[in-house]
Amino acid sequence: NKQAIEILNKIREKDREEKIEYLNYLKGQKQREEMIKRFFNELNFHDITLKASKKAVEFLGAKKLDTGYYPVIFSQEVGCEFIGILASSFSAFSVQKEVSLLKDKLKQKVCSDKINIIDDGTLMPGIATSSFDDEGSPRQKTIIIKDGILLNYLYDVYTANKDNVKTTGNASRSHSGIPHPEHSNIYISSGHISFEDLLKEMGTGIYIIETMGMHLSLIHI
Repeated sequence: NKQAIEILNKIREKDREEKIEYLNYLKGQKQREEMIKRFFNELNFHDITLKASKKAVEFLGAKKLDTGYYPVIFSQEVGCEFIGILASSFSAFSVQKEVSLLKDKLKQKVCSDKINIIDDGTLMPGIATSSFDDEGSPRQKTIIIKDGILLNYLYDVYTANKDNVKTTGNASRSHSGIPHPEHSNIYISSGHISFEDLLKEMGTGIYIIETMGMHLSLIHI
């Protein structure tokens, strides 16, 4: 009926997203900046241009470091790359197939107690936010790791039934494939120290804003 169609259209509008990728070249320095927003009018071309240009300028005149041991700070972008690599390990499908290093690790400490990792399919304005997952189960916020302790895996209906638990609303599928659990908006919760204070605390060290080969020759973790 008309009311159902209007509700469906509102859900579709809510679940839309737009993406822009910007490549900036300055005297041979290629720097890529990416901005992803739910709606086109939220994209800020001015800010992304400034950010790409600033990064390119910072690379001019770069020199090699002496070999040694250095404390490091990862940029948000690099941190996201690491989370992206680890994300498949949180999937109950990977755990049940015994291809995740987190198998049999529930309720155990798996990382620093300063780390909290959350998957939130209801986060606004998250890019992967939606009302339901690809099986029609409601999205939810799931705490995966709290204070370094693994609390939850991510489930769809099938994997949840195998473990006799409830789905976490993380079913994902292509048009031709079967559903499997996949993260939505996954992130490490913010700490209590500013970036400037982190730099001061680090002293002489390395601020890593880009990596190469991170996804090569990886064992499925």
